Amino acid sequence: REWFGEMFEYARSKSLIPLCAIHRPEDAEFLLQYSLPIFKIASIDLHYHHLFKQLLPFEKPFLISTGMSYLSEIAETIRMLESEGCDEVILLHCVSCYPPRPEDTNLRNITTFQKAFELPVGYSDHSPENISAIAAVALGAMVIEKHITLDKKTHGPDHAFALEPKGMVNLAKSVREVEASLGHTKRILSKSELDARKMIRRSLVTKVSISK
Repeated sequence: REWFGEMFEYARSKSLIPLCAIHRPEDAEFLLQYSLPIFKIASIDLHYHHLFKQLLPFEKPFLISTGMSYLSEIAETIRMLESEGCDEVILLHCVSCYPPRPEDTNLRNITTFQKAFELPVGYSDHSPENISAIAAVALGAMVIEKHITLDKKTHGPDHAFALEPKGMVNLAKSVREVEASLGHTKRILSKSELDARKMIRRSLVTKVSISK
């Protein structure tokens, strides 16, 4: 716990928003001294409504991972929060495997959540690469959660599938490029494409000089 003050201060000095998973109200009380802006709820606690009800008096938004949960369980938790007057929720599609196989990732769950709950949706990614996180952004994910390590070879449960700093930089750049590339739904031609249209499109020309 003595690391948190320095850690949060350093993260904010880099224009980052430090977050932390909350597993009990004592965690919330400790972390709020560092102005924690949102409560992250891990997948293991999605169905633990008692914890949510203990945290509601703090009046913080919830970022909720959904690993191992049936759609009905997610819906039950959302209904409970709505009944308590809490509507500031972001759902994270999550597969609680470390790492998951591509065929188990089911990124289309992102659109399933968007349609079912009409809430902001993100993706908690446990894969060792960036491709699924980038694809999630293309599907509308508004939050990406990713593990980071200084060395994948470090002993411990999460290091092997976490990104090293260079990989995290590449992920951030790729996400921003995808966001820019997605653009908007209206069919609008850019200035560059309008210029190309003049040069490339078929047009009527003459073989001989014609006076005006």
